[in-house]
Amino acid sequence: MVRRDISSKELLDFLKENYPVSYRKYKDTSDKMFEDMKDGIQKTKQQNLYTLLNKMCVKQGYQHGDIIVFRNEGFRNRGLLFWDALKEKVVQPTFEHSEASLPGQFLVGEGFFDPDHWKSLEYNPVRPCKALIKEIKTYYTKNPDQTSMNLVINGKKYVVEKSGENWVNYDWNKMVLVLEGRTPHGKLLSLYDYMSTDEKSVNEEKLRALLQGDNIKRNTTRKLDLEAKLVVAETKVVESEKQLEEAKAEVIRLRKELEGFGKSGTRRMR
Repeated sequence: MVRRDISSKELLDFLKENYPVSYRKYKDTSDKMFEDMKDGIQKTKQQNLYTLLNKMCVKQGYQHGDIIVFRNEGFRNRGLLFWDALKEKVVQPTFEHSEASLPGQFLVGEGFFDPDHWKSLEYNPVRPCKALIKEIKTYYTKNPDQTSMNLVINGKKYVVEKSGENWVNYDWNKMVLVLEGRTPHGKLLSLYDYMSTDEKSVNEEKLRALLQGDNIKRNTTRKLDLEAKLVVAETKVVESEKQLEEAKAEVIRLRKELEGFGKSGTRRMR
């Protein structure tokens, strides 16, 4: 896990060197003003800040899953951000499990992240990939009386301990594991019957290609994403141009109508 601490000065220095127009706009922004932007007092300003951070993350090659600390961590990690390299944007923690924790798009499992990749987080529920879900589900379905199983993920040993009684109604596809320490047989991952996720699933093929450095697949995916975004952007331009032409026509109409009135306010007779 890589933690990226960014100060206001570092962000402004980056903008000054790489995006002078943005720098001129924000160069007089104080630490307090940046903190207000980050806290989302005004959502538009928060998104503007995220756009600046996105540029910095892309330019400086941040890796998928990096923890980003801009200004401060906030109370109980509520101020943390995470870098989503698939979508090339910073994302906030999820509060699906009451406390600020890792968003669900950073999957754990063989070929993906290690469950303890973000072990520095105060609270660390993680979302398993499909293959890992299947492995755990199969074991506990065949061995319903067992409460513990051993796993090897990316060459590391883990122990999954099942806790709770309501497994008949449990939705295994929404499984969440919680990293909670170590046992003699490996690091402990707790599986609770009351904990699950409703977050949207991610494309595992794209994520695996990204994590394994498959640039061909990654570039193909990126090209398709850019093409889709270009279509949306072009549509907005056409709509804007149409609205502009309509506005110009309205201005001309109003001016002509206004010309029909004399200085005294009476309409001229033609």
